[in-house]
Amino acid sequence: MAARRVFVDGLEKVSMMDGMIHLDFFNYVSGADRTQPLNKEVTEEMILSTAGFRRIHAAVDKLFHQLQQAGLLPGENEPAAEKGQEPASPNFRD
Repeated sequence: MAARRVFVDGLEKVSMMDGMIHLDFFNYVSGADRTQPLNKEVTEEMILSTAGFRRIHAAVDKLFHQLQQAGLLPGENEPAAEKGQEPASPNFRD
């Protein structure tokens, strides 16, 4: 069975219920009138055991530090990159 790919704009809420971790993901949606601001709509929910949540946290934490080392995210106590500033990684340069 092929893995299902889901695009989300962000994480709206994290909660714990009956010993399970619930992650609610959102997408931005626009109404018929495009002059109005975009609204968040929860479109996916992921339910994990605490062990599964720990594995996801470890994987995301590892990626976060790799992105910091590549210059794509600011390090702790560093300001965010200025617009037009070159990333440290050559993989992300024009």
